Amino acid sequence: MKKEQIKAAVFDYDDTLYSHQKEEIPPLSLEALKELKKNGYILGLCTSRFPAEMSLISKEFLSLFDAEIQGTGALLKKGSEYLYRRTIAQDTAAAIIAYLNEEGIPYLWITDTLEEHFAKDPGDHVKDHTMRWQGSVPTIQAWCGEALINICVYHTDEVQMQKIHTFCDRTKISQWGNSCEINAKGIDKAYGLQQFADAFHIDVKEIAAFGDCANDISMIDCAGIGIAVGSANEELQKHAVKVTGEIEEGGIYDACLKQGWIQNDKGIQILFFDIDGTTYQNNIHDLPASAWNALRQLKKNGYRIVIDTSRAREEMSQLPKEYTDMMDAMIINAGGEIEINGKMEYHYLPEAHVRKAIELMEKNGIVYRWVDDQDECCLNCDDPEINARFYRLYHMVPKVKKWNGQKLIHILYYTDDQMMIKAIDDAFSSETHTHFGYGHEQTSQGIDKASAMKLVCAKYGLTLENAAAFGDGANDARMIKAAKIGVAMGNACDACKEAADYVTDNIEDDGLYNACVQFGWISR
Repeated sequence: MKKEQIKAAVFDYDDTLYSHQKEEIPPLSLEALKELKKNGYILGLCTSRFPAEMSLISKEFLSLFDAEIQGTGALLKKGSEYLYRRTIAQDTAAAIIAYLNEEGIPYLWITDTLEEHFAKDPGDHVKDHTMRWQGSVPTIQAWCGEALINICVYHTDEVQMQKIHTFCDRTKISQWGNSCEINAKGIDKAYGLQQFADAFHIDVKEIAAFGDCANDISMIDCAGIGIAVGSANEELQKHAVKVTGEIEEGGIYDACLKQGWIQNDKGIQILFFDIDGTTYQNNIHDLPASAWNALRQLKKNGYRIVIDTSRAREEMSQLPKEYTDMMDAMIINAGGEIEINGKMEYHYLPEAHVRKAIELMEKNGIVYRWVDDQDECCLNCDDPEINARFYRLYHMVPKVKKWNGQKLIHILYYTDDQMMIKAIDDAFSSETHTHFGYGHEQTSQGIDKASAMKLVCAKYGLTLENAAAFGDGANDARMIKAAKIGVAMGNACDACKEAADYVTDNIEDDGLYNACVQFGWISR
């Protein structure tokens, strides 16, 4: 399906638009919706939620959509009007409810007037979930023959679920675990998508559909372009034409951008800076005057600026307060910890891998420094050479303390024994390894300065196309390569310079300042 043939985009809500992991609609997803709207695309929401479950969703957010397919296709709402409400055949509803009552199975019933009640107490788990989604819990009331659009069944055993499925020739049943929902026959998200297309006088193949779970498969198959978000289950991904990145990292935005449905013409909006050898000159334990000037001008000119460092928080304790205070966000521990808008986000190393690697290092007398999610930063032993290295760089030395099961986000270790380096890498398995001379760092799988940079961009509704990155060390190379504009300092290692779009002067020769002037972000 060509770009010009797509006229509408329809999205599932839970874990497609709304991230339950982050409890928010990622800023880049919101940006994508607004850009699609601005570019004239018809927008639709297609959710299994019924109206009561949508009551806590922001009205401003819902106003972006031209129509809402609700109840897995049972309802279509356009503006304030419901264009249809598909009910379960009365004799079928009666037979199902008679069986549920006979077995004492808890269920929720929803009428065509959108009234909903539990038939009996469904238990605290269901009630807590309902309260979380809609801010209230339906009352308990017996069904008295009202026309039903949905029956949601909870806590069945295997035999009971098999019996419920005997009604599938007269209904549409969607099961998850030991629960299921029952709609009228033929009702699913594909049906809703077809009705949506008819309502706007377009062909269903002129719709792009985004989803993440099994009940999105029919919609994905029906649409002109079916797109699975990064967290989608494997079965859905098999049906999709495209699979995005994770929604928290701008997956929906990136997909729309690649399809040409939206454009990113914002230019550079955010700049990421390594500390040591890039902004901070260790031999004077301060920023060069020109670097101070550049950072202050960048802030004044409206750019966001972010530290992107392997230092732990304790290792930043001797930095000038103005320097850290002027940052919009901080990536520390090489992405193991991100601080943004006053909130912390941690990326953990698996305990089993940590334990295996630490046992190996202890057995072989290797010095290592660990950091946990309480920002405790410790060396495993007192080593004069390593202590001197820390003091020379950071004007501090971590305390000595053995690891004892703390949740770790970053490990540095020191050795030039290549066999031992390989053994430690193997112990950490799939985690991210970065090697720079005598020092080596371990972060969670897929986490490094570059991936953390992408996460921060997404939080601000930006992408790496809007980012510039400055660095000098081996662990900066990936971040420099990932940014739209990557700048290596003149004093940078070869790997950094090879990854860079631009090599500036040394830090002591105003390298940071000169690069910012060169790209027009500040003036002399």
